[in-house]
Amino acid sequence: MDRWCGGAGLALAQLGRSAGALSVTEEAVAIYRKLADTDPDRYRPDLADFLSDLAAILSSLDGHSEADQARREARS
Repeated sequence: MDRWCGGAGLALAQLGRSAGALSVTEEAVAIYRKLADTDPDRYRPDLADFLSDLAAILSSLDGHSEADQARREARS
């Protein structure tokens, strides 16, 4: 389910459906935050990928401040 959310978010963004992409990508980020809390070495790289996707979607929706925040979290 979690991988599907991320893939669906990217597909929706590519189709120009940024609002839908935002919703499913936020869901994937929430799932991977929890997983990374339990096993950081395994799930942190995937979380960083989803955060980068989230940042791109937020930027496309003029959410530049939130996008910057997601980018910073992805690099940490």
